[in-house]
Amino acid sequence: MCEVLVACKPPKRATPQEKENQGDNFFVEKQWKCAEDAFSAALQLLQSDDTDEYKASLLLKRAQTLFAQDRWEFAKKDALLAVKNNKYCAASYQLAAEALIAQARHQTALLVLDCGIAACGGSSSVGADTAGLTELKTNTSNTLQASAAGGKHSFGYPLVVDPLCTDESQDAALDPHAAWSAMAHQQTVNTLPLVVPVDEITENSITVCCISDTHRKHRDVKFPEGGGDILIHAGDITTKGEREVLADFVKWIEEAPFKHKVVIGGNHDVSMNEEYYSSHWQRYHHKRINVDKEMEQLKKVCHYLLDTKVELPLTTPDGKEDTVVVVYGSPWQPWYKDMCWNAKRGYPIRDKWDRIPSSTAGNGVDILVTHGPPCGHGDLLTDEDPPQHAGCVDLLHAVQQRVKPQLHVFGHLHEGYGKTTDGQTVYVNAALMDEETRELGKAPVLCHITPRRRTTP
Repeated sequence: MCEVLVACKPPKRATPQEKENQGDNFFVEKQWKCAEDAFSAALQLLQSDDTDEYKASLLLKRAQTLFAQDRWEFAKKDALLAVKNNKYCAASYQLAAEALIAQARHQTALLVLDCGIAACGGSSSVGADTAGLTELKTNTSNTLQASAAGGKHSFGYPLVVDPLCTDESQDAALDPHAAWSAMAHQQTVNTLPLVVPVDEITENSITVCCISDTHRKHRDVKFPEGGGDILIHAGDITTKGEREVLADFVKWIEEAPFKHKVVIGGNHDVSMNEEYYSSHWQRYHHKRINVDKEMEQLKKVCHYLLDTKVELPLTTPDGKEDTVVVVYGSPWQPWYKDMCWNAKRGYPIRDKWDRIPSSTAGNGVDILVTHGPPCGHGDLLTDEDPPQHAGCVDLLHAVQQRVKPQLHVFGHLHEGYGKTTDGQTVYVNAALMDEETRELGKAPVLCHITPRRRTTP
């Protein structure tokens, strides 16, 4: 018997238009991530004969889905790439400006809007109407004038040199020491005592105990007598993600005399970051370890935050539980020795900070916890010659211009231990490890903040 061979037809290749239609449908249904993926697929399927205008339209659509997810940095980048492919599309300039405004980068938004008005103003191309750009420019200018009149904090440094540039190497935030040297004259950095004077503690204030970078030696921490309301550990529990250290830390923090305990990871806590550890474990251990059980227990005895927030209920002196403190935690820091929770300076790290909730009337974050410091506060590397600022410029901008927490707790750079303020936020580098002796030679840093009243029943 002869076998009849039937040639299998290769599956039909999807077209950019088909993927675009899928994205449009997902967008209407507000399935933002699905829409983003569909538009990304459409962009990958583009052929050499597809026009720049069509590529620009896909980039703009993907930018809109990113904006809907509060991914402002990537939305801005896609919108500016759309501008490069079609400089007469007013909607691309407008979306880029709106993303910048969401980041509280109003000056740069104005520059983008000016570029858009200049490019589209004399064009008869479809989509070149500048009415929306002009209106947004007026509103943004009014916002800046109101901020200046209200004496609000000025950042004093442009994060970009060319507002339409998408070249990462040209990002003005890549060199933190140069950035700080340029803006220091407009910044306020006042050193605060590690222990708040008694006469500055109000009846309604709560005690926050800040520690970080204990590196296996958490049992050497000396808590204040009586504990306090909130204990914060800003990462680097371990030295290289040791399972036994994490297991003991769980027992220790469970017994710590505080009403609430908040923990984030640090760059040394490699086994706590499964995505990173799965591809790097051989750098740290002879045999791959699994800390799922320890992480599960950790989450039972404290609030473990990974780009998330928690509302901590607290009791007022009259015995009523009607106040709350909102804490947001993120373990990221600018790229350091290819360790975990690294992100490159510029747009990758800005995307991480975009996820922190903005300050709004009666809402927002009271305490921000990050592993790495912002530029200019607790970030000076004193063993460099001359000493260098190594904190994150974009984190400082997010804190001062958008998030505006009462307290920002971090660690990572051991030499920066201490407490400062810019008049709006108290900054605490709580790294307890002594860089020279490798012992916990420093005391926990105590802070007092005023909790807000509950806004919901």
